[in-house]
Amino acid sequence: MAGKSAKKHKRGAGPISIILLLIAMICIAYGIIVLQYFRSQNWFNYIWFIVGALLLIFSFLFSGSAGLPSVVKWILGLIILAVLVNFGIYVYRVADYAFREPPENADWLIVLGAKVNGDQPSTEFSARIEKAAEYAAPRVGVEIINKSSFDHGLRIITTGGKGEDEGAAEGFVSARELNAHGIPWIRLLIEDKSTTTVENLEFAKEIILANGGSMQDKVLIVSSGFHLYRVSKLAAAAGYYNAEYLGATGLKVLVPHYVVREYAANIKERLLGSYGD
Repeated sequence: MAGKSAKKHKRGAGPISIILLLIAMICIAYGIIVLQYFRSQNWFNYIWFIVGALLLIFSFLFSGSAGLPSVVKWILGLIILAVLVNFGIYVYRVADYAFREPPENADWLIVLGAKVNGDQPSTEFSARIEKAAEYAAPRVGVEIINKSSFDHGLRIITTGGKGEDEGAAEGFVSARELNAHGIPWIRLLIEDKSTTTVENLEFAKEIILANGGSMQDKVLIVSSGFHLYRVSKLAAAAGYYNAEYLGATGLKVLVPHYVVREYAANIKERLLGSYGD
């Protein structure tokens, strides 16, 4: 009887199997939440269901029912651990950039574009615009007494072209909203052709150089907090030698989704050599 009981216990779900099962359920539940916020059918919006399914498979493999040799379980465990450690390091770096204090005396402020719904900024884009306005408002005058006095000091570049499903260029929408927050038009320079973060930075760089600036100027780049680590690597590759970063947060419930998406994008950028290192 004791032998049969031990054999039955061996075939049951162990602690690792149970933990993986619980995490899989959480991922699937979160995936349902994510889908409530996105209109587009981009495949990545289903990533939590994919991860959940993989974890369910791993949960079964780690159970006694799978009958896998211990050495195989060890190998699978080490692979999962390596992925988790790598992701953990990435999250730490993301958090480091997301919560940095901005410099007091930036020469240029670059607002990176994001989704526009019709001609209105999305929640995430609005957060970037509001963060930029919060920084810029105390540093620029509302009344223009002498135009020449505005030739120096903080200048703001809004970036982003018009996507196929957008009613207006992101750069224009950002500038319009900043003006509504009290930022004078004379302080705003609009870039409305870019379609990627790389182009945001490259075209903004062209505007800086065309308006008497240099890559030695202090540039403050505003984007979503989860986006800034990748932005920092792309900015360095683009020749921004004196860049600082200011993070904004839109819907907090979607931050985990965006962080995972950025993790995948970071791997892609490295494989493409976009970071230049």
